[in-house]
Amino acid sequence: MEKNEQGNNEKFPEIAPGQFALLQCEFTTGIVLNREGKYLTRHKDESYIVFDSFSDTLEFINNRQFKNIEYWIYDFKGELKHEKSVPPD
Repeated sequence: MEKNEQGNNEKFPEIAPGQFALLQCEFTTGIVLNREGKYLTRHKDESYIVFDSFSDTLEFINNRQFKNIEYWIYDFKGELKHEKSVPPD
């Protein structure tokens, strides 16, 4: 399977205009993480988290206490709209 523009093998989710998809990766390795911020388990986990608004997506990111993580927010077209990095201590 070929990697998509977001750098993983999962198909980008079909989302409606106004919705946003969040992708999380480990900062130091670039490994894509699942919804809980842990390493993906093949064929079991989904990596994208879909939100109904950009502000909900930012709120989710800002409420997480994880370190060593990168976040990418994509719109319904799959275009990168925002990114945030939280390096390790």
